[in-house]
Amino acid sequence: ARIDPDLLSYQLAAVTCLVARLEGTSPRSVLEAFFRRSIPDDQWRDQFLPLFE
Repeated sequence: ARIDPDLLSYQLAAVTCLVARLEGTSPRSVLEAFFRRSIPDDQWRDQFLPLFE
């Protein structure tokens, strides 16, 4: 499937708002929860970034 790069940030915002609505919280709380569970940047660059190249 092709992805329009210009729409990715809008899709992220929309999904974040939908999850916030389902959880009865704010979009900021949703993103903060994901960031707390995320791996460090160096590990992401080493393990996952090559998959996108």
